Amino acid sequence: MKIASTSQHMASGLLAAAVWGSKRILQAGEAAKARTTPNTQPTQLSQSTLKRFEQTADAAGWVQRGADKIVSAIGAAAAFVASKIVAKASHNNTSGQPSNKGQVMVAAAEGFTEVYMAIEEAAEVLYHSCRDSATGVVGHKYGADGCMSS
Repeated sequence: MKIASTSQHMASGLLAAAVWGSKRILQAGEAAKARTTPNTQPTQLSQSTLKRFEQTADAAGWVQRGADKIVSAIGAAAAFVASKIVAKASHNNTSGQPSNKGQVMVAAAEGFTEVYMAIEEAAEVLYHSCRDSATGVVGHKYGADGCMSS
């Protein structure tokens, strides 16, 4: 179907754009490192500051796990409702065969899922590139302890 091929092209385009963006982010990080001179002495962080970093990382992990569970629950509920609607629409004729309307709805749901997953994967690729690049630049400038703050 045309819907399936279009969604595959969109997903491929999103992932290709994310890879391109990721490479550019990493190149910008390398350029920033080249322009930045490291401190003569690496930054030393106090134990209380390091403990606060650990506490912040723990809290961020809790928030992330909670958000993941909420998103998963919403996705499961949406998939359940969509499956009921598609099941009803696809067998809405006397022959018991899927109707054209049902086939279109199934293809649209599959296409949406494929594009949504590509968006999620692209966002993750860009997030990791930004994180790694920022950590690299800060580590280059301030040393290992300073790198922990990013």
